[in-house]
Amino acid sequence: METLADSVVGTPGYMSPEQADGKLNRIGPPSDVYSLGAMLHAILVGRPPGGRPASGPTSSAARSDRVETPRTLDPAVPRALEASCLKAMAARPEGRYESARALAEDMERWLADAPVSAYRDPLPALLGRWMRRHRPVVAGVALALVAALVGLTGVVAVQASVRGRIEASLAAETTARRLADAQSALAVDAIRTYYTDVGEEVLLSQPGLEGLLGRMLEAPRRFFQELAANLQEAGLDDPDNLARLARANLDLAEVTNQAGSPAEALDIVSQTRSQYERLAEIRPEDPGPREGLAEALELTTVLLFRLGRVEEGGALLGRSLALRRAEADREGSTIETRAEVVETYASIGSNARLIGRADAADEAPGAAVSLGRSLVDEAPLASRPRRGLAVALRERGALSFSRGEVDDCMDRLLEAVSLCRSLSEDDPEDEEARFELATTLK
Repeated sequence: METLADSVVGTPGYMSPEQADGKLNRIGPPSDVYSLGAMLHAILVGRPPGGRPASGPTSSAARSDRVETPRTLDPAVPRALEASCLKAMAARPEGRYESARALAEDMERWLADAPVSAYRDPLPALLGRWMRRHRPVVAGVALALVAALVGLTGVVAVQASVRGRIEASLAAETTARRLADAQSALAVDAIRTYYTDVGEEVLLSQPGLEGLLGRMLEAPRRFFQELAANLQEAGLDDPDNLARLARANLDLAEVTNQAGSPAEALDIVSQTRSQYERLAEIRPEDPGPREGLAEALELTTVLLFRLGRVEEGGALLGRSLALRRAEADREGSTIETRAEVVETYASIGSNARLIGRADAADEAPGAAVSLGRSLVDEAPLASRPRRGLAVALRERGALSFSRGEVDDCMDRLLEAVSLCRSLSEDDPEDEEARFELATTLK
């Protein structure tokens, strides 16, 4: 990836043709629409257009007019979704949807079993949709006809049959609703992966590229804003809906921070914390709300650090550590849950070092390294313990450097680099491992 004029800057696999050609002056809202279309392509067939993973070399499909149609790769893909995907990924910007909102509206129409603007349904499909939307009318007409033919005796049997069909229809609707929820979750995961990859792209953090980074993050930011607004309108009496809203707000705060607006992100994440606290009261046996609250507290700490309010952030890290340790101490806790304690200890050490608290600056990184080593010994092939230990070693090295202990600092950092390299070698597509390696080397 290069950053010279007319060169490629972006996340391969999701780039529009103008972005793949390095035409930075042509990147705008239509480019966001293309990226969302590429995400939809990946959701439908399991890979972005061009046949390579999102972090691989720049896709030849993005550089040309050729895009593999989803139904070519998987004939089971609905034609309407394929049409929406291809319209979003039109080679020329004027052939795409006018905005990300227009694409989202077509997706909402499809999920609601309504026609989409990008595809004209054939007559049988229109008739089938009408019958599905007017099931009570269709069932009533069928019942009247049968009753007229077979009389009162047959009515009882018909009623039983109709009741069975209605029950089957309700079951089918439930299945369809679950499928729609699953597809929505896949879409959210794809967009979350996109903004995470963009936010962790080291080259995009270089001076002069802040505007480009902000534009690349604008599409996922708008997506999570609209998702949160829709969930808010749906009402928060349902705990599942409240959980979705809290997660959407957490994602929105994260991407807003990455886009360079920490103060705005702080306002958003404060709502998230309240929502997760409410969920934890409603579902005390569910670890999900406590995990979400810990994430929200840690993001709040990062934002306070960026705004120069370091001591406030340190106090919140203590709450996060208490939540993490409580989950780690539960019977049957996973090694990933225990590894999160390591990373929180390391964050506490970093905060203590910044505000000059020597006691905590000594204790927290030492506890992080000790626990991290024990977890790596327990599961040497697991990635999360190695990543946590690398973070702890990096913080311990920073503490040694601040005290003039250069040899100890180098020993810690070299061990952290070795761990990060082993993670990258085990999984070359692990963006987080590559980010940690770059951070440690820097």
